[in-house]
Amino acid sequence: MANAIKIKEEIKPLLDALEKYHDFKSENEILDDDESGFSVYFQKGDDAPVALAKSSLALFHGDPHLYNQESERIRLNRLEEVLNTSQFPRNKQNFNELLKAQRANKITPFIGAGASISAGCMSWRNYLVTKAKEVGIEDSIVNKYLAEYKYEDLLELVTKEPGIGEFEFYFQQDFDHADPELSYVWLLPDVFKACVITTNFDRVIEDCYSSQSLSFTEKEVGLNNPHTFIKAMTRGDHYLLKLHGNIDKPEHRVFTKSEYRVSYSESDQQMVNMDYPLPQLLSRLYRSHSFLFIGCSLITDRTVKTFELIVEQEGANKVADHFAIIEKPESTEEYNALKQKLMVCNIKPIWHDTGDFDKVNEIISLLLI
Repeated sequence: MANAIKIKEEIKPLLDALEKYHDFKSENEILDDDESGFSVYFQKGDDAPVALAKSSLALFHGDPHLYNQESERIRLNRLEEVLNTSQFPRNKQNFNELLKAQRANKITPFIGAGASISAGCMSWRNYLVTKAKEVGIEDSIVNKYLAEYKYEDLLELVTKEPGIGEFEFYFQQDFDHADPELSYVWLLPDVFKACVITTNFDRVIEDCYSSQSLSFTEKEVGLNNPHTFIKAMTRGDHYLLKLHGNIDKPEHRVFTKSEYRVSYSESDQQMVNMDYPLPQLLSRLYRSHSFLFIGCSLITDRTVKTFELIVEQEGANKVADHFAIIEKPESTEEYNALKQKLMVCNIKPIWHDTGDFDKVNEIISLLLI
């Protein structure tokens, strides 16, 4: 027994060191691809020496100080490359603030439609176009609504056409063929183990978490006693809030224009009334809890308008800092307008190039360093 304890004490420093080595997994892979020529051998007694095949492990044991220097250099280069700091210099500072908040468990991911699209779901815009064609609405009318981001109005027009019962009948089926492993939400269980918020109807988020043995303790919807979710956020519990409802429960869904009116505002002129259910809920959350928006365009809808009103009423210094991993719009005019809108909403962006959605996964993975 004494012998075993002695051996355990002798190998403990090595095990502790190896744990640190594995913290630099991505950096080690880069070192191993490098033809550096580093080599270290282990030999026991008169046995033949055994070479360590990995350059990273050889360097780790042979020169720990140089290993730490090289690993940090590679990590910094990777950070600047993924964040594209040459084009978006503010990305690095915003990411560092996000990382600090995430490590303190002060960030709640807010997931938009982009996450579902990356899993193979049709975009809401394309889905509406398809359904409009099915009921015979002219392209010129469809394009006019889309250009003005009047998705609710287009859906209202679609649902008034004859034969719309088929729309409701197949709605769940149309969004039930996603592959969660393709979605950048697939990485979230490794990073965020507490509460998550989404405006999506589908099950991509639930499937990503359950497939990795981290199913949500509870799932709440925005129009059905969301106060339990607020308490869960405070406790750090693992709850999912589906703000606009679930795909298979139309009674608590925010989908058609009439449902948006019940939830956000009855007035066509006033997109949001802060006395209505969802603006009230978002106000409680947005003021005191930091969000990370993923897969959200944040261009113009009732949810974004709610964020604007919250900051306007409270003042930016009384509202939590928020973050977004977000695509740079193609035109300079749209880019500048979106930057201004994000500042108004107290959201610090981490930009990626137009159409380069693979970067979303890479930026999320940086939160694991």
